[in-house]
Amino acid sequence: MEQQIFEEGRKFMENGNLEDAITSFQDILLVNPIHTPSHLNLGLIYGLKGQINTAIESLKQAVEIDSKLLPGYLLLGQMYTRKKLPDQAKMAYAQVIEIQPDYAGGYTLLAQVYQKEGDLLKAVELYRLAVSMKQDSPEKKQAQVALEKLKKNARLIFNQGLNFFRQGAIDQAITFFEKVRILDPEHVQVLLELGIIHMGKGELEESVFVL
Repeated sequence: MEQQIFEEGRKFMENGNLEDAITSFQDILLVNPIHTPSHLNLGLIYGLKGQINTAIESLKQAVEIDSKLLPGYLLLGQMYTRKKLPDQAKMAYAQVIEIQPDYAGGYTLLAQVYQKEGDLLKAVELYRLAVSMKQDSPEKKQAQVALEKLKKNARLIFNQGLNFFRQGAIDQAITFFEKVRILDPEHVQVLLELGIIHMGKGELEESVFVL
């Protein structure tokens, strides 16, 4: 009977009849409060309806019952991101990585949170981890595209830094060049420019480190 009601709920979802789907899954939970798929589907439905707090509560119940529930943590990460709660989103996506370390999506989604916060060093590191996964996936491709965009931004930032350098605004130039190093560690010219700056300032150890 439980499975029959669950399948009915799934069909309601597929047909866009969300209220009847909610009723079906809630009916199951009245009889079986630890029915993980019902909590998960309720979380998904409430998220679709924009009821983010209710969605989070349903998803938290799902992962409390099954601590290895990958879709639950993925959805939690999305809900926390929508609520602009980056720390909670990070924890959710970190759980995704812990559960399935070879899943590129965990790294890509976590990278996006760090990128929105402006922590480009961590974002690039995570995107690179996503790209390093052996299995091809849309999430791996997404990470590759993100890295390419960051490299393009690095070229623009490098030109800005170069303008500051030519104007004698050395500290501003260093700030821009260091950002380029984060976005594109293989950018040879920025290493040369930083080396020249440090040598000009008499900071030989720093210039050797950069070059």
